[in-house]
Amino acid sequence: MPTLSTPGDYIRGVHAAARGRLRRYPAAIHSVLLSRFRYGIGPRLHSLFGLMDVPRARWGDYLLDEKVRVVLRRVNPASEREVVNDKLAFHEHCVANGLATIPILCAIDKVAVGPDKAGIVARSEREWVEHLELAGDRVFIKLIDGSWGVDAFIVDRVGERWHYCGETGSTADLYEFSMQRLGPKRGWVVQPLVRAHAALGKIMSPHALGTIRAVTCLADGETRVLFATLRIPVGGNVTDNFSHGSSGNIIAPVDLETGELGVCRGATSRAWPNLVEVPVHPDTGNPIPGFKIPLWRDVLALLDRGQQSLPALKTLGWDIAVTDNGAVIVEANATYDVDILQVSHQTGVAAVLNPQLEANDSGGLARGRPTVGGA
Repeated sequence: MPTLSTPGDYIRGVHAAARGRLRRYPAAIHSVLLSRFRYGIGPRLHSLFGLMDVPRARWGDYLLDEKVRVVLRRVNPASEREVVNDKLAFHEHCVANGLATIPILCAIDKVAVGPDKAGIVARSEREWVEHLELAGDRVFIKLIDGSWGVDAFIVDRVGERWHYCGETGSTADLYEFSMQRLGPKRGWVVQPLVRAHAALGKIMSPHALGTIRAVTCLADGETRVLFATLRIPVGGNVTDNFSHGSSGNIIAPVDLETGELGVCRGATSRAWPNLVEVPVHPDTGNPIPGFKIPLWRDVLALLDRGQQSLPALKTLGWDIAVTDNGAVIVEANATYDVDILQVSHQTGVAAVLNPQLEANDSGGLARGRPTVGGA
């Protein structure tokens, strides 16, 4: 369910739209209220999309994540979504179909059934220790069925000790910590900490793997890439998630033909999504617009192979990393968000996305302006 807007949200939304200029306040108030009550777009998303400066005729092109997810659940049936929702199953799918992906070194899985996932799943502390003895000195641990990098953490080994989340311990200590941190959730996957292609180091922090979010769909058996956005980590963040600007990371649209980045955007505050252009990376000082993602043709080819390998899922949101060893799939998402695409490309995606969803939606996609409000 969308979060209901508070009176304070409306005040912040108006202030953001007015940009501190007294003459803009009447128009800002009208814009924020019209957005909410005619288009169902709350004050937070009004700021995120920068609707104050978007022609009113284009507001109906903006879709809301909640509404899109409902349609995606019909387009991509639950029975077919499991292969991408389960990181262990998806890893096996990639290996079986020759799709480059990040290897899984070890896993903890409370609900594992059948074979032991080709020896990946550690069923005891002893097996965990055995697996990690063979791992490198830097690993990334994330939830099997998690999203947005929630609870993920980096672990470094120095000598015989591991350093993680401000603590230091043995491999057995790391196991105990991981089990406590897991709580009621299903399990963890442990992967080598992958670094972005050396060229990308010019425009992103080295502490997280910046990835491309790309949306594909199947149309008459052919793969179409609809949008691509580069998520660019900043500072000490260990994931590249944008989170409506609250993470401090930044995003830039990708030209599908050339792999060239457009205008980069980020929030001025983690508390409210008041977005501005970010011409240079805050850490490196290098310009972002005009930068070309290396190995872009390889990225497109990998997206094609990935979508073709999952014909029952008609549209997917992919997370692709470009490394010194090539393009690799990080994850695929059957119920992906569209906000990040609309923010980075500074336009609504309805005109492009709706026809693709309608063609595959037996339930019928509601046409016209978004109706899920209160954001």
